[in-house]
Amino acid sequence: MIYYLTGRIDTANAPVVDQQIQAAIDQYKEPLTSLILDCSDLEYISSTGLRVVLKYKKLYKDFEVINVSNDVYSIFEMTGFARIMTVKKALRKVDLSLCTKLAQGGNGAVYRVNEEEIIKVQHLVETEQMMLDEIRRAKAAFVLGVPTAISFDVVDCGEGRRGAIYEALNSDTLGRYVHAHPESAQQMAVKYAELLNTIHATEAEEAEFGRMKEVYQEGFAAAAQYFSPEENAACKALLDMIPERDTLVHADAHTNNVLLGADGELMFIDMADTALGHPVFDYSGIGLAMLCNQSKDELCLGTCGMLPAEVNQFLAIALSYRFGLQDPEEIKAVMGRLFNLALLKFAMIIGHN
Repeated sequence: MIYYLTGRIDTANAPVVDQQIQAAIDQYKEPLTSLILDCSDLEYISSTGLRVVLKYKKLYKDFEVINVSNDVYSIFEMTGFARIMTVKKALRKVDLSLCTKLAQGGNGAVYRVNEEEIIKVQHLVETEQMMLDEIRRAKAAFVLGVPTAISFDVVDCGEGRRGAIYEALNSDTLGRYVHAHPESAQQMAVKYAELLNTIHATEAEEAEFGRMKEVYQEGFAAAAQYFSPEENAACKALLDMIPERDTLVHADAHTNNVLLGADGELMFIDMADTALGHPVFDYSGIGLAMLCNQSKDELCLGTCGMLPAEVNQFLAIALSYRFGLQDPEEIKAVMGRLFNLALLKFAMIIGHN
């Protein structure tokens, strides 16, 4: 049951509030197993009011206090109540129609809220806990030395969607920047390759991030009904060939999931699927996002921030630097392998969607 607390709860009216909550509970024919106190319209709560809250916390194992304003939350925090029960602050609301869309991908989009903030939003309804898990992974990767933009807040984007807010003063996505400044392609492609090298050399704990190979295995199993036995066998055989690694992969490292900061440094955003795995998993995702979305200029711009020709030039530079290639035919061959690897991620995504 959700019960809405309103106004001010102090010594004078706390007993009445207690009676009203109990009366609402008594209306249920079946015994309640959970209780949520929604504080969206609660302005103040005294120590007497907190004792009423504590009474119901003791009665219900599944108990939460939600949508608490900053002022009211500070009361819960100072009195120690935030440590003995689940107390959730009210989320800041962001109207996406008033924001500028920077990037559009298969799973989500990035918007600029104002000069200092950007927001990453998934297309599907995403719970606050899922966003908090993503922030946790980003912070863990940052501590390990991976250049990462850290989200400082989760916001309500309407229609059940949650967004992660990032501080991004005078920053832009890497793809959009290269499109606007084509003369920077050489320099930025090398920096991009170095950023990939950094995350792929970063060792981490499985308990913190999980393994990307297992994500692919689960996706293939769920997608098996859509493919022939021969196709399923080919996917499994290819996956089995990929060695295990205890280093990180981003999992969706295309150029619109990389920010160029005001200091000229690159950093990742969208760390929701970051896990342990072989770098081939990142190249599979890069192939899908950057080589398989070139059928229309608008699609390529939305996904990667660049036009198809710009993407191909950028990737050729990055791959030649990453793998020490000089021969144009060798670079072309590697680009072709990226395209083929994209099919591996495509099959995995079908299973997870």
